[in-house]
Amino acid sequence: RGETLLVGNSPALDLVEAGPFRTASIQRREVADLFGEAPPGDATRSLFQGFDVTHSWTGHGVPELSARLAAITGGTVQVHRFRAMRTGEHAVDYYARCVDVRPQAARVWTTAVEQAWADRWRRAHVRDGGPFVVVHPGSGSRRKNWEGFAALLPELQARWRTRGGAVAVLLGPAEAGQETPARDDLPVIHGVGLRQVAALLQGASLYVGNDSGISHLAAVVGTPTLALFGLSDPAIWAPRGRAVKVIPASAACAKCGPERFCIHRLDPAAVLSAIERLVSCDSRV
Repeated sequence: RGETLLVGNSPALDLVEAGPFRTASIQRREVADLFGEAPPGDATRSLFQGFDVTHSWTGHGVPELSARLAAITGGTVQVHRFRAMRTGEHAVDYYARCVDVRPQAARVWTTAVEQAWADRWRRAHVRDGGPFVVVHPGSGSRRKNWEGFAALLPELQARWRTRGGAVAVLLGPAEAGQETPARDDLPVIHGVGLRQVAALLQGASLYVGNDSGISHLAAVVGTPTLALFGLSDPAIWAPRGRAVKVIPASAACAKCGPERFCIHRLDPAAVLSAIERLVSCDSRV
């Protein structure tokens, strides 16, 4: 049909710029239907039929999925391992290799609506349009969250005030119900969509966060990004962008154990030093 269908996580799809393709949420029941035992329904056939080639990183090792997709699409189906990176191969390069293309610089789609929201937030929280920092202390896994943000924030706030700027803490759905190091005297960004976050990050002078999707988002929109890695391998998962600095933590802490990203593994003073080096290289600060 000369069409391309992109199936993925709904929030991530919201960041994709409109193009010559269709999108569908991976949470749709038609996707779940591909794993069922009953004959696929009409809606499933309508969504997937007629494609010459299908690439999937879901369902590896489930031959029934490949067979059902091939029967519905009438084309070739390739089901790849979700994570089968070679030693030292970045995840972006792996997924590009699976479909035999060269990785391209990512872009994020924001509209005038999101930009207007970001402008209103900045006028409300940053005096005289000064520089501001966005700190995201969370991630999709508590194990990846550095425990030094509570110690970092007061010093970072004091230093940024001397520049006439502000520090804001970003909290996402993954942090709901968790204890966070947000301070009462700092603005907190929460309950907003990813395009609003992207628009806000575009105007930020610095972003500091863990190994998380927001760190990748900050890097993609061009914000100077400091990403703190404890348990993950930055060779595979580091954000890519024009101004990205990654701090890998030292080996597992004998005191706190291998499952915690504690301040013994990464000292707040080292993070502050990295922040100063990063912002000194950027003309926006």
